Amino acid sequence: MFSRMRDIDLAPGLCGLVGKHARGRRISSPEGWPQNRYSMSDLIWNFSSLVVGSFIGAFFAFEFERWQRRREERSDHYLAVKYAHFVLLQQWSLLRNLATQHLDALVGNENRWWMLRPIQSPPKSFSIDFNSLAFVLRSKDPDLLNRLAVTQDRFSTLTDLLDQRSRLHSQFQDRTAALDSEGAFPGGRFVLDQQTAKKIGQALLAQLRETTNELFESVPAAREFLTARLKELEEFIREEFPKERPPSYRELPLNEAGGGG
Repeated sequence: MFSRMRDIDLAPGLCGLVGKHARGRRISSPEGWPQNRYSMSDLIWNFSSLVVGSFIGAFFAFEFERWQRRREERSDHYLAVKYAHFVLLQQWSLLRNLATQHLDALVGNENRWWMLRPIQSPPKSFSIDFNSLAFVLRSKDPDLLNRLAVTQDRFSTLTDLLDQRSRLHSQFQDRTAALDSEGAFPGGRFVLDQQTAKKIGQALLAQLRETTNELFESVPAAREFLTARLKELEEFIREEFPKERPPSYRELPLNEAGGGG
C-alpha cells in the first residue's frame, strides 16, 4: 500500500526532474532503444521531400508516356501518308499501262468502239484508307484530304466504266458471233450495216460507243489528277515530316509497273 503511494508520489517529481534536465537538449536513450530523434522541422522536411519527389517522378513518367504516345502516333501518320502515296502511284501505273497497252494505238480510230476488247478493271484493293488520314484535317493544308477523295472517286468511276464497257462488249461479241454462225459476215470480216446494226441492237451499239469514247477521255484526265496528288503528297510529307525521307514520284518502266489488265 505504502509502496504504491510512494510510487505515485514520486512519479511527478521524477517526471519533473527528467523534464528539467532534458530542456534544450536531446535525451540519451537507454541501450537498445532507437537512437534517432527528429525535430518537427526534420519531419516536415522529410515529408515534403517525399511528396515532391513522388510528384516529380509521376510527372516525368507521365511526360515520357505522352512523348512515347505522340511518337507512335506520328509514326502511324507518316506510314498512312506513305501508303496513300503508294496507292496513288499504283493507280497511276495501272492507268499508264492501260493507255500504253490498249488505248494509244486506237486513238483517232473511228472503229475503236468495237476494236477495243474487254479490259479487266484494276483490283479494288488499290484504294486510299481515309480513316488513317483524318489527321490531315489538322494540318496546314486540310483541303488535301478533299482533293485526295476526289481523285479516288475519279479512279473508282473509271474502274466502274471499264467493268460496264466490258459487259457491253461481251454482249456485242455474243451477238456478232451468233450472226457470224448464220453467215452474216462473209470471210469472217465484221461489217456493220443497217441490217446488222438492227440485229445486234441499236441501244447496245450506242451504249458501247458512248462508254468507249468516255473511257478514252477519262483515262488521261485521271492520270493528270493522280500526278498532281502524288506531287502534293510528297510536298506534304516534306513539310509535316521534315526528318523523314519523302517518297519519290517517278514514271516506272512498263516492266516494273503493275499491269492494267
